[in-house]
Amino acid sequence: MGGHERVWAASRTMALAAGIDQASTLSAGRMIATGITHAQSIDNYVRTHSDKEAVKIIAKNAIVHRILEAERNSSLFIDQAQAVFGRFKNEEKVGRSWLQAFFSILQDGVIEASNIENIFDNLNIINFNYDRCIEHFLFQAMQRLYPAKGTGYLADLINRKLKVIHPYGVVGELEWQGSRPSIQFGAKDDTYDLAKLSAGIRTYNEEVEDKKKINELRDLVSAAQRIVFLGFHFHKQNVELISPPQNASHLPGTIEIYATHVDRSTADKAFITNNRISRMLHGRGVDKVSSASDDCNCTELFKSFGILLAG
Repeated sequence: MGGHERVWAASRTMALAAGIDQASTLSAGRMIATGITHAQSIDNYVRTHSDKEAVKIIAKNAIVHRILEAERNSSLFIDQAQAVFGRFKNEEKVGRSWLQAFFSILQDGVIEASNIENIFDNLNIINFNYDRCIEHFLFQAMQRLYPAKGTGYLADLINRKLKVIHPYGVVGELEWQGSRPSIQFGAKDDTYDLAKLSAGIRTYNEEVEDKKKINELRDLVSAAQRIVFLGFHFHKQNVELISPPQNASHLPGTIEIYATHVDRSTADKAFITNNRISRMLHGRGVDKVSSASDDCNCTELFKSFGILLAG
């Protein structure tokens, strides 16, 4: 059964269980197919039609299928059947990526025998994406750099010390993360339960109802002394989601902001700095919003500000 057929079959079964007839489910599928190209994202589309349960069911199943497909096709994928197990599909491309530049900053000054437990000090990650690329890369890179520690210790270290929050959920935990239903990075279609994994995907409205998670996000932003925005589009709803209340207790002093902005106009960048970021921090003093160039991407940002970010 192909990917699209699996998405439809799982969605139809879930919709029937929710009391939605097949005709309504089919209608929702046609709506998505014809309307999705006119929305900013699948999340935005689902929010637009948040009153239609069938739309949410189909969209969540489609998200899981496409995310795992994208992981499988990415340079980070590791084929467990290959002769040299443990190698990324494209080692050269991964080595030139922002993930390697980011990891170089993290491991600077870390000694395997004495202070490896401090590698994630002062780091919190809020990831609005559904994939596990960051977690997957860090686990693989740390096994290569600190082999004497062993995979069990390194998996435990990441699970204990690295805070990664996915506000809209994630397609599943990686096998070494272990506390919820796990799924291999880039798993093939016939190796996972689509309906079960889609339960881990949340819409914007569903996330807004999770007050505990929202407070945790906002506390992190409120306490930050430095924020790095990577590929963040500054959509209004996402900015609002992580914005602390006006009466929040902020750390004293100004906050450093670094941000990427690929293919953004001068007007957009000014609005993001003077409106979205300023309002998010409620007037807290902000150092100049720093970027490597007028068209700064993630790799360029880390290479340009590596010493500053490591300090």
